[in-house]
Amino acid sequence: MKTSILAVAVALAFFTPRLAAAQAVPAAYPAKVFTAVDAVRVEDYKIIITGVVQGDAGSSTWAVSPSTSSDGARAGQFLSNCQAQALLAMAKPGQYLLEVSSYAGLTSAPPCCKLSRVNP
Repeated sequence: MKTSILAVAVALAFFTPRLAAAQAVPAAYPAKVFTAVDAVRVEDYKIIITGVVQGDAGSSTWAVSPSTSSDGARAGQFLSNCQAQALLAMAKPGQYLLEVSSYAGLTSAPPCCKLSRVNP
Protein backbone atom coordinates (compact mmCIF):
# COMPACT_ATOMS: atom_id res chain seq x y z
CA MET A 1 0.00 0.00 0.00
CA LYS A 2 2.76 2.42 0.96
CA THR A 3 4.60 1.52 -2.25
CA SER A 4 1.59 2.37 -4.46
CA ILE A 5 1.04 5.71 -2.71
CA LEU A 6 4.71 6.51 -3.12
CA ALA A 7 4.58 5.52 -6.81
CA VAL A 8 1.56 7.78 -7.41
CA ALA A 9 3.27 10.69 -5.62
CA VAL A 10 6.44 10.23 -7.69
CA ALA A 11 4.42 10.01 -10.91
CA LEU A 12 2.51 13.21 -10.08
CA ALA A 13 5.71 15.03 -9.21
CA PHE A 14 7.30 13.89 -12.46
CA PHE A 15 4.42 14.60 -14.86
CA THR A 16 2.87 17.75 -13.37
CA PRO A 17 5.60 20.17 -14.61
CA ARG A 18 5.48 18.58 -18.07
CA LEU A 19 1.70 18.95 -18.29
CA ALA A 20 1.93 22.59 -17.23
CA ALA A 21 4.61 23.23 -19.85
CA ALA A 22 2.53 21.56 -22.55
CA GLN A 23 -0.45 23.78 -21.74
CA ALA A 24 1.70 26.92 -21.86
CA VAL A 25 2.37 26.57 -25.60
CA PRO A 26 0.03 28.99 -27.36
CA ALA A 27 -2.19 27.67 -30.09
CA ALA A 28 -2.25 29.07 -33.59
CA TYR A 29 -4.95 31.54 -34.41
CA PRO A 30 -7.42 29.94 -36.79
CA ALA A 31 -6.07 30.37 -40.31
CA LYS A 32 -7.95 32.68 -42.63
CA VAL A 33 -8.51 30.99 -45.98
CA PHE A 34 -9.29 33.51 -48.70
CA THR A 35 -11.25 32.17 -51.66
CA ALA A 36 -10.91 35.53 -53.41
CA VAL A 37 -8.44 38.35 -52.80
CA ASP A 38 -9.67 41.87 -53.59
CA ALA A 39 -6.71 43.95 -52.37
CA VAL A 40 -3.31 43.52 -50.80
CA ARG A 41 -0.87 46.06 -49.41
CA VAL A 42 2.27 46.07 -47.31
CA GLU A 43 2.88 48.85 -44.81
CA ASP A 44 4.76 49.23 -41.54
CA TYR A 45 6.04 45.63 -41.52
CA LYS A 46 2.59 44.13 -41.95
CA ILE A 47 0.60 42.76 -44.85
CA ILE A 48 -3.06 43.73 -45.12
CA ILE A 49 -5.28 41.46 -47.21
CA THR A 50 -8.87 42.20 -48.19
CA GLY A 51 -10.97 39.44 -49.68
CA VAL A 52 -13.63 36.81 -49.20
CA VAL A 53 -12.84 34.35 -46.41
CA GLN A 54 -14.01 30.78 -46.97
CA GLY A 55 -17.48 30.35 -45.47
CA ASP A 56 -18.22 34.10 -45.32
CA ALA A 57 -20.60 35.90 -47.66
CA GLY A 58 -18.85 39.27 -47.74
CA SER A 59 -15.39 40.72 -47.95
CA SER A 60 -13.21 41.26 -44.87
CA THR A 61 -9.78 42.66 -44.12
CA TRP A 62 -7.05 40.91 -42.14
CA ALA A 63 -3.56 42.10 -41.21
CA VAL A 64 -0.56 39.93 -40.32
CA SER A 65 2.89 41.02 -39.29
CA PRO A 66 6.10 39.05 -38.77
CA SER A 67 7.28 38.48 -35.22
CA THR A 68 8.93 41.38 -33.43
CA SER A 69 11.99 39.26 -32.71
CA SER A 70 12.76 38.40 -36.35
CA ASP A 71 15.38 40.40 -38.17
CA GLY A 72 14.48 42.93 -40.85
CA ALA A 73 15.67 40.77 -43.76
CA ARG A 74 13.53 37.78 -42.72
CA ALA A 75 10.51 40.00 -42.07
CA GLY A 76 10.92 41.65 -45.46
CA GLN A 77 11.24 38.27 -47.16
CA PHE A 78 8.04 37.00 -45.50
CA LEU A 79 6.13 40.15 -46.52
CA SER A 80 7.42 39.94 -50.09
CA ASN A 81 6.58 36.23 -50.45
CA CYS A 82 3.13 36.60 -48.93
CA GLN A 83 2.38 39.62 -51.12
CA ALA A 84 3.40 37.67 -54.25
CA GLN A 85 1.10 34.79 -53.27
CA ALA A 86 -1.78 37.18 -52.58
CA LEU A 87 -1.27 38.92 -55.93
CA LEU A 88 -1.38 35.57 -57.75
CA ALA A 89 -4.61 34.67 -55.94
CA MET A 90 -5.99 38.09 -56.87
CA ALA A 91 -4.99 37.75 -60.54
CA LYS A 92 -6.69 34.35 -60.92
CA PRO A 93 -9.85 34.38 -58.78
CA GLY A 94 -11.34 30.99 -58.04
CA GLN A 95 -8.18 29.09 -59.03
CA TYR A 96 -6.28 29.47 -55.74
CA LEU A 97 -6.90 29.52 -52.00
CA LEU A 98 -4.69 31.80 -49.92
CA GLU A 99 -4.26 30.62 -46.33
CA VAL A 100 -2.82 33.10 -43.83
CA SER A 101 -2.16 32.21 -40.20
CA SER A 102 -0.47 33.72 -37.18
CA TYR A 103 0.49 32.37 -33.76
CA ALA A 104 -0.98 33.71 -30.53
CA GLY A 105 1.64 35.09 -28.19
CA LEU A 106 4.66 33.58 -29.93
CA THR A 107 7.10 36.31 -30.86
CA SER A 108 9.61 33.83 -32.28
CA ALA A 109 7.20 31.97 -34.60
CA PRO A 110 6.62 33.60 -37.96
CA PRO A 111 3.19 33.87 -39.53
CA CYS A 112 2.51 31.65 -42.51
CA CYS A 113 1.15 32.25 -46.01
CA LYS A 114 0.20 29.26 -48.14
CA LEU A 115 -1.16 29.26 -51.67
CA SER A 116 -3.08 26.16 -52.83
CA ARG A 117 -4.47 25.43 -56.27
CA VAL A 118 -8.17 24.59 -56.33
CA ASN A 119 -8.87 21.30 -58.10
CA PRO A 120 -11.23 21.70 -61.06
